[in-house]
Amino acid sequence: MRDLRGLHPAPQATSLDGAPTASLSVALCTYQGARFLPQQLDSIAAQTRIPDELVVCDDGSTDATLRLIAEFAAVAPFPVRVHEHVGAPLGPARNFERALRLASGDVIALCDQDDVWPAQRLERTMQLFDEHRDAIAVFSDADLIDENGQTLGETLWQALGITVALQRRFSHGHAAQRVAVLCIGNVVTGATLAVRRTTLDWALPVPEGWLHDYWLAIALAAVGEIVMWPEPLCRYRVHPAQHTGIGTRRPPRWYLAQRRTQVTRRLRKNERRELADQAHGLALILDRLATLERAAPDPEVLTFLRSRVEHFTTRASFGDGHRHVGLVARELVRGRYHRHSSGLSSVAKDLLLRDVARTESPLTSSA
Repeated sequence: MRDLRGLHPAPQATSLDGAPTASLSVALCTYQGARFLPQQLDSIAAQTRIPDELVVCDDGSTDATLRLIAEFAAVAPFPVRVHEHVGAPLGPARNFERALRLASGDVIALCDQDDVWPAQRLERTMQLFDEHRDAIAVFSDADLIDENGQTLGETLWQALGITVALQRRFSHGHAAQRVAVLCIGNVVTGATLAVRRTTLDWALPVPEGWLHDYWLAIALAAVGEIVMWPEPLCRYRVHPAQHTGIGTRRPPRWYLAQRRTQVTRRLRKNERRELADQAHGLALILDRLATLERAAPDPEVLTFLRSRVEHFTTRASFGDGHRHVGLVARELVRGRYHRHSSGLSSVAKDLLLRDVARTESPLTSSA
């Protein structure tokens, strides 16, 4: 970790009209992160727009994580507020929820322990909020690096298959289109996300079974503007110990082995249980959105989510050895197989295939 004792707080940014910008918190969650944490802390301290506070929520680390944070807090050019958790680990979703609730800034930038931030990350984020006054969240692309900090020559969006057409659909579509994009696959990675604190009153808590970034992405996209910024504002580290990961065009050997295991599990999964899990998860967010008053969602969002829940519930009800031709035909005529599933291939699965033992819920897998 660099010696920060000679650093002084950088001048805080001003808005386009010369007024001070909103206050800014960084919410950092840690767990056994000693190996990569110093690089991330140094990159936060080196920001051209330093945060007004760094809120650290540790999930019961037993390595050198807490010592490293304490050493950093003693010399950091901004307040560092550390909150330790005692007991069984909460997990990433609950720990990030705790950090978001404890942060006091008008804008809160989420931070992973193993990444590295370019010096302009926070300054550019605040500029985007200033330029998009109605935006309630901002997220960006990221450059991929390996465990040694070397660039992999690919960005996060490239690895996730996020095309220019998809970016255009998300950025320029209406609320229901944004939610539809997210339901196909989460494009909002928490390590690049910043949110306005006012949204957390209704966006939290994160329901059981959801990852924090996936839940926040759909909840926020349903009610307000989210800026999808193509500039990489994070160096996202790909390594074997990370909680969630992504593929690359030039993946390391450990990733190939991990991917083979995932494919094997997918071939053996019980798709009916997975569909039921998805229906249940979406019903939770539908219920949350339906009760909002100050941030009421577009009615088309609620219609889309109801349709998706009904479709997955119907598909989940098909038992092995029963073809349910009538129900399949009804869903096909309504266009739901093409709107919410994989079209005719999903029809074939429902008519012909048998399922076996369940492995995992889709709501626990995200980039």
